[in-house]
Amino acid sequence: WVWLALVGCGGSGGGANKQIRLLAVGSGSASYYSVSESGSLTQLAVYNDAGQIRSVIPGDSSGSFYFSQLNSDAVLLAKFDLNGIVSTFDSGLAAPDAGSILYKHPSKPMVYALAPTSNTMSQGTIQANGSLTPAASASVMVGSKDLAFSADGQFAYVTFTTIDQIGIYAVGA
Repeated sequence: WVWLALVGCGGSGGGANKQIRLLAVGSGSASYYSVSESGSLTQLAVYNDAGQIRSVIPGDSSGSFYFSQLNSDAVLLAKFDLNGIVSTFDSGLAAPDAGSILYKHPSKPMVYALAPTSNTMSQGTIQANGSLTPAASASVMVGSKDLAFSADGQFAYVTFTTIDQIGIYAVGA
């Protein structure tokens, strides 16, 4: 598996320098990079204890990412700093099953974990420190494959491996 997640950080308007960070995840490790305006990469940190990461999404703060692993139902939070230090924490959210795929709501501070082998989707509210407070789980069909949100974030669309249909779920209902 190779996963990439981009996160913007630093600066806003008025000519301030906007920085982009990238996390590249491979077999057992995760590398944290800065991305220059020309597109070149500078490696900032490496996390060698990453295990078998199944999914990764950016967190809400600079250098933070949520990830799930193939052999665990925990959703973990990794924080990278510019000195190459990596800290990992249990985010507080349990995924429905090992190997869940993570999604971040486009406008609300929410993270979702969808497991192809389960009929449940876990939800967590992002707190100021990056931890996730579990919210009510949602029932979905076993064989869930992917999730996308409507442009306004009011609906989630789930595809399945078992049927040729798309499930439509009201967010927050």
